[in-house]
Amino acid sequence: ELSKGVKRAFRKEIFEDIILDYDYNKSLMEVIIKERTFIKKIKIKGNVKLSDSYIKRGLIFKEGDIFRKELLIKAEDKLKKYLKLSGFPNANVKIYIIPSEKSYLELIVNIIEGNPAIIKSILLPRWLKNKIDIQKGDIFNIKEIEKTLIKLRKYLFSIGYYNATVGPVVF
Repeated sequence: ELSKGVKRAFRKEIFEDIILDYDYNKSLMEVIIKERTFIKKIKIKGNVKLSDSYIKRGLIFKEGDIFRKELLIKAEDKLKKYLKLSGFPNANVKIYIIPSEKSYLELIVNIIEGNPAIIKSILLPRWLKNKIDIQKGDIFNIKEIEKTLIKLRKYLFSIGYYNATVGPVVF
């Protein structure tokens, strides 16, 4: 019966570890429970051009998730790559852990965006320039550029350019 109870507790995924220690001499059982730590809040600091919600989309952690410290460096690296693809190739990221109430913590994501990469030119015939959502002077956001290229390919196909080459994007 005790074994079933321990398995039920583990299935709820709120415990990191459950140790049952039985002292036969004293007929005493000690139950040691280590609770998992959850992310209560994620705060973004230092961002100027990018919104908090945009930055949070690039994180592998979400509020309410179980915190796994071994993923912290991976989370920083992934967020740096996300920011680079968003047009901030020199962005720096550092994530700090702030203990909160029992079994909860807050993550402080400190961002230094750096200067954004800017689109210097777009080589397109004049009649196509009004068909795209990006322009000279915009931030070089790879994700937005890829969406624009897909839209442009579809448009060209719809007007009879079936084998049109759109791209490449040069950085």
